[in-house]
Amino acid sequence: MLDFLKSYSFLFTTLVSSTIAITLYFKNKKKKQLSFDVYSWDTIVTKMNEDIKIYYKDTIEITDDLNMVMIKIRNTGNEPIKKDDFENDLFLKFTDSKVFDVSINETKPYGLDIEVYYDELESRVGIKPLLLNPKDEFNIKLLTNNLTPNFFVPTRIVGGSVVEYKKRQKRFAVKLEKITSVAEIAGAVVGFVIIILYAIWKFFYSK
Repeated sequence: MLDFLKSYSFLFTTLVSSTIAITLYFKNKKKKQLSFDVYSWDTIVTKMNEDIKIYYKDTIEITDDLNMVMIKIRNTGNEPIKKDDFENDLFLKFTDSKVFDVSINETKPYGLDIEVYYDELESRVGIKPLLLNPKDEFNIKLLTNNLTPNFFVPTRIVGGSVVEYKKRQKRFAVKLEKITSVAEIAGAVVGFVIIILYAIWKFFYSK
C-alpha cells in the first residue's frame, strides 16, 4: 500500500511541477516588442468656403478639413529597447494623408527626450532612436488633412518586432486562451489524481 501511494505521490508531484514550470515559462519568456496605435482623432477646422481662407505658417493654405490625430507608441514587451536596437529612425509612413505639423504630446515616464520630425517629401514622420524600457510610452500629435490616416511602420528593431497594438491584443488573447487551456487540463488532471489518492487513502484507512 505504501509503495502504491508513493508511486502516485510521485505522479502528483510531477504534474504540479510541470504546471508551475509551464506557467513560469510563459510569464518570464523574453519579448522585445514596440507597438503603435491611433487612439484619438478629432476635426478642429472644417473645410472653408471660397470666401474664407486659412493658412498654416502663413504659406500653406488649408483647403480640406484640419484634423488632430494622436498616435501612441509604447514598449509592450518585457525587454528594454535600446537606441542601438533600431535599424534606423522610427518611421511612420503615410499613404493617403498630408501632415502639416507633428509634436510630442505626452510621455511616460515624464520627461523622455524625444526628437520628432516630418519629412514632407517622403510623407513620413520620423522619431530618433531612444531608450524605451518596458511600459514606457509617448504620444505623437499630428495635424493632418485626413481624420483617419493610413500609415505603416517600416522600421525594424534587433531581436524584436514592431506591431499594431490592436493586432497585438488579438494575438495575446489567442495565446492567453492556449495558456488557460493548458492550465485547465493540468489542473483537471491534478484534481483527478488527488481525488483518486484520497479515495484510496479513505478506503484503507477506514479498515
